[in-house]
Amino acid sequence: MGHQVSPHPLISALLDRLHEEDISYCHWKSNWKIEDWLSGKGDLDLLVAREDADRFESVVRELGFKRATLPSAKELPGIVNFYGYCPGHKRLVHIHAHYELILGHDALKNYRLPIEREMLARAVEDHGIRIAWPEAELAIFVFRMMLKFSPAENAFRRLKGTLADHKKTIIDEIDFLKKEVDQEEFATTFAALFPGAGHELFDDCLDALVEQRSVLRCLMVKRRLERYLSPVARGTKVEEWYARTSRIGNALLRAVGAKAPVQKRFANGGLFIAFVGGDGSGKSSCVKEISRWLSTKFDVRTIHMGRPPKSFLTLVTGAAVKLRAFASREKDAKASLLQQLRWLCTARDRYKLYVRMRRFASNGGVVVADRFPIKDLKLMDSPRIAGSMNGAKLNFFSKRLADLERSYYEAMQKPDLLIVLRTSPVVAVRRKPTEAKAHVHSRSRELWNLGWDSTAKIINANRPFSKVC
Repeated sequence: MGHQVSPHPLISALLDRLHEEDISYCHWKSNWKIEDWLSGKGDLDLLVAREDADRFESVVRELGFKRATLPSAKELPGIVNFYGYCPGHKRLVHIHAHYELILGHDALKNYRLPIEREMLARAVEDHGIRIAWPEAELAIFVFRMMLKFSPAENAFRRLKGTLADHKKTIIDEIDFLKKEVDQEEFATTFAALFPGAGHELFDDCLDALVEQRSVLRCLMVKRRLERYLSPVARGTKVEEWYARTSRIGNALLRAVGAKAPVQKRFANGGLFIAFVGGDGSGKSSCVKEISRWLSTKFDVRTIHMGRPPKSFLTLVTGAAVKLRAFASREKDAKASLLQQLRWLCTARDRYKLYVRMRRFASNGGVVVADRFPIKDLKLMDSPRIAGSMNGAKLNFFSKRLADLERSYYEAMQKPDLLIVLRTSPVVAVRRKPTEAKAHVHSRSRELWNLGWDSTAKIINANRPFSKVC
């Protein structure tokens, strides 16, 4: 089957460990593109023996893979998602581990084929990975595609202009598999895996897919297949119809932007990531790029801790401060009580945003924050009231406001991953020619000179952006 390829390093390590541990597995579908899957371009759909599940998951955890989940309504029993990352490779490695062989429409994989042992026992090796033998793969693929057939989804694909490509992909894979199978072996395999189905059912499914028969003809063949598989159905026809209808409706809502896409979350808890850096360090660009990369697979929230959503009280006090400044002919030597209240409101807004996002991350989501309050940084996202009096003693009200402001910042614990983009003051000033030189220089110098502990990931941001992110 094709020429030898070099797998993704993480996938290569995975296959070596599965061999060392003598774990029974096979890549059970779409093996005509096995080179792509080995290079990390798509999912690795691995059927794994249920008795080896614990050892398999131990191996993937050792290799740094993280388990991800969908909302409970979309999770399927016996199917688990793992994601791994290898430094130097932007593409994540996705393992789709199947402990049960479940087929059906994507909205509700409604049929569990109890043939896992036969599939694993007769798996063959190709390109260093164990795969399903072609006779079994052809039979399963034809049934799988027939069960996925949906007139509504075909109409939706036609509207999008993707129907012809979808049908061509199915035919191309069938043609590939037909060239690989031995007809006598196929007859034996089909009878063993699908006893009582009869070769006529397979031929009719094949004809409906390849010859692109009418919608009515395809539905009739699909109903015959569903009747044959009804003893291994996971739910009733009513449940399947409801799930399929809901999925189509949700897909239409997502297509018009009325509903957010459903993304995966990490099963063992999410991650709160914060980028901190001076002006010109590229933190906003890094936040945007990391969020774009992760959000293709995971549930991600991007926030700006320097500019949190403003509460009603913040808007009112901000407007009052501006009115007072406009009406006053002289600048106060020290901050007014009104300005102090505004700073307190900003601290409260940051705290409330932090609490919401920390809760989101604790439930498996990923938060990517632009800026974050750091205790030893005084010029960005820090308490302002106590240092605003220019040496004057705080009165009772100011002291109360300062204590409350400080309590909000102290309650915000460090993010799970703090990434510091260090830029020298000279470089920062050069990158921000339109901003006040003294302002840019002082903020960059404070961050540049700070001694960071080992929990922070320090990155030299003096380099070009392509080398930083």
